[in-house]
Amino acid sequence: MLQQFENNISARGAKVIWAETAEDALNEIGKICKEKNCKTLVKSKSMVTEEIHLNKYLQQQGIESIETDLGEYIQQLDDEPPYHIVTPAMHKSKEDIAKLFVEKLGTPAGLSPQQLTLVAREKLRKKYVEAEVGITGANFLIADTGSISVTENEGNGRLSSAFPKTHIVIAGIEKMIPSLKDLSLFLPLLATFGTGQQLTVYNTIISGPKQTNEVDGPEEMYVILLDNGRTTLLENPKTREALYCIRCGACLNACPVYKNIGGHSYETTYSGPIGSVITPHLKNLKEYKHLSYASSLCEGFKVKTPKGNFFYPDIIVCINNSERYYTNEPVLLVEILSETTRKFDLTDKFIQYQKIPTLQYYLCIEPEQQVIIFYFKTTSEEWMTETFTKDEMATCFCSVTSCVKKVDKPSKSTGTTTLSKTSGTTSTTNNTTTTTTQTPGNCGHTCRDGSTTCGGGSSSSSGTGY
Repeated sequence: MLQQFENNISARGAKVIWAETAEDALNEIGKICKEKNCKTLVKSKSMVTEEIHLNKYLQQQGIESIETDLGEYIQQLDDEPPYHIVTPAMHKSKEDIAKLFVEKLGTPAGLSPQQLTLVAREKLRKKYVEAEVGITGANFLIADTGSISVTENEGNGRLSSAFPKTHIVIAGIEKMIPSLKDLSLFLPLLATFGTGQQLTVYNTIISGPKQTNEVDGPEEMYVILLDNGRTTLLENPKTREALYCIRCGACLNACPVYKNIGGHSYETTYSGPIGSVITPHLKNLKEYKHLSYASSLCEGFKVKTPKGNFFYPDIIVCINNSERYYTNEPVLLVEILSETTRKFDLTDKFIQYQKIPTLQYYLCIEPEQQVIIFYFKTTSEEWMTETFTKDEMATCFCSVTSCVKKVDKPSKSTGTTTLSKTSGTTSTTNNTTTTTTQTPGNCGHTCRDGSTTCGGGSSSSSGTGY
């Protein structure tokens, strides 16, 4: 397919360049820019250009490189790499961005998001006109027509490829698909899992530079096909599937590790689960092998409710994890609240959680206000709540540690599980019993039924818990 793609797009006037390494790709881009006497370059959002650190290279060459995706533009102004492979500036609030625009662009304070967007639009529009070279990535490379498919929501990719006289495309060799008709699957797939849309706003197919009968478009087009470790992934059947990734970012959104540590903590171009898989192979396996631990083994982070819905709490303590991909017998669930999830986590989701027979405790953490909302079920099956402030958090965690016990897996045929907070034990009928005793600590807090002082001290257990 790669050869077919090269033949077809070359027939329409584009020049195909094969780059084995990131350094090769940078050198080729440098040669083109030097030949075109490029002073200003505009580029659309492209993770491959982040992978090869293109902006840093162009800066060293004295070339002004402008990110035209709004999120990437914001990150460039703040001298930060993308936080997320789809939404680069998702960690910034509108106040953060307004402050950044005041500092970097001299805008008035207090502008609305709409006004900030118009400021960026006005400044970027000038750069499209000035730029000698435009660089885009490619969401897909189409073999049978020799075409580039770019899908986006802002139109900046289309402008970056059409306004400058020279258009450079850089894409990984794994982006190849057999036929134009395959886009009917991949474009909706990428839109749905990337941004929750049926289809993104701008979908462009480029099959070469401006033709003789066309009035607009670039005069020259170069396509750089990057390997940079991809054939290593391809030749191993165990790692080949990683190249199926279409960069939708859904795995990052679902991953509890990414959600808690953020994109920059990985210190790699590709963060989240997919980044943990491909980075050691695209770079240095020994240097990046630690990324294999940046995973929660998510099959243990999926809860099935009696209603049949699945949720992904941030932390689960469960009785029985016999199912491979989910648990339906959690004892404790923990959610870290955010502005967008708070209402759902405290209302509709909690209503469904309450239907889970084994669930005893539900902990909701408010990072912004530094407050913990602790729900617990009484012996009469009623749910009670208590709120802990920042200074009381240690007390709350002592209580949770004391109340939640490790238990053996109950027998599916005859075993039933009984939680006893008053005695400090957890037992199973017709099964092995695990008993945990707590040495009272000095926190002064009592367990929820008021009968036992919770332990900040040592603990001992008998039986075979897990």
